[in-house]
Amino acid sequence: MIDFTILFGQGVSRLVIVLAQALVILGMGILVYNFQLIHGITTVLNILFLSVIGLVAFLGFGLFVSGLSNDENTIAPVANLIVLPQFLVAGTFFPIDVLPQWTQ
Repeated sequence: MIDFTILFGQGVSRLVIVLAQALVILGMGILVYNFQLIHGITTVLNILFLSVIGLVAFLGFGLFVSGLSNDENTIAPVANLIVLPQFLVAGTFFPIDVLPQWTQ
């Protein structure tokens, strides 16, 4: 039986942190860099909504990888095994057009 209280606790605590971080970053952008939000509060709500979607995606990925691993020492290599090819093909480290033709 899955203990949903652990998953719920992880989700809620990380949700609070993610929303606080997003608001701090937006606040610093507005106060320090005089950043203007085009649609005001609608843009803020969209950013917070996208932050929640990102949280769900990355929390799900982390739980998936931890489910594949037998102990905590294998979590990082398994995560790297999954994420590194995505970074290489996405053009994070170098442009996609310099990759071999079969990967483009």
